[in-house]
Amino acid sequence: MNNLEWTSAQQATCTFFHVLAISTTSFRLSYRLYMRRLWLEDACAALALAGDTICLVLVWVFWPYEEPGPSGPSPLLYIAASLPSDVLWLARMSILFSIIRVTNPKSTQRRIAYATAVSFTVFWLVIFAQRMALCAHSYCVSNKLTGILQIVAALLSDVALIALPIWSFGTSKLSQERKITIIAVYIATIVITAAVIFDSIEAILPQGKLALLSMNLKVAYLSSFA
Repeated sequence: MNNLEWTSAQQATCTFFHVLAISTTSFRLSYRLYMRRLWLEDACAALALAGDTICLVLVWVFWPYEEPGPSGPSPLLYIAASLPSDVLWLARMSILFSIIRVTNPKSTQRRIAYATAVSFTVFWLVIFAQRMALCAHSYCVSNKLTGILQIVAALLSDVALIALPIWSFGTSKLSQERKITIIAVYIATIVITAAVIFDSIEAILPQGKLALLSMNLKVAYLSSFA
């Protein structure tokens, strides 16, 4: 990875969105705990919250990356390379579990949602393994395969997050207002898909700071909906 320098404005922008995501997720989890309605979606959201908090710390103490020394990449570099992607997948899983929770237990929608959760897990593990291999053999430098894999995984997963609620809400017992609110949240994943594509293009044609800034904003934005 290249040795880069961030401007104060870029650090401030990343900090603002990370803090906003941490605040909104903390409030939602606190409310769910108070109401004693915790479920799998909240466990994923809590893990995403912890990861996003670490990302906020990395904005100030580690990012931008420095060239690895003679001994190779440090453990912190491995964490910094994989954590943003991990937070994104945890946030997606949290949203997906919220869909599963409101569907009929014996419905086709729930079975397909469970199958989607399995596919998300496979995508996540494949991307994680690829990033670890890149860190071990090329100091975490992304390549075209990484970018293409991110684009494909993001498109498939985000389309699922948009399509599943639109399909299942027609038969759910949620109020009309609640349906509109939740659908709006899932449609917001379209913005995340655009950010992932931009980030992946940066991985294919590295430009450094733009990819790093996009990555942080993307992580903060999606984790705020976890």
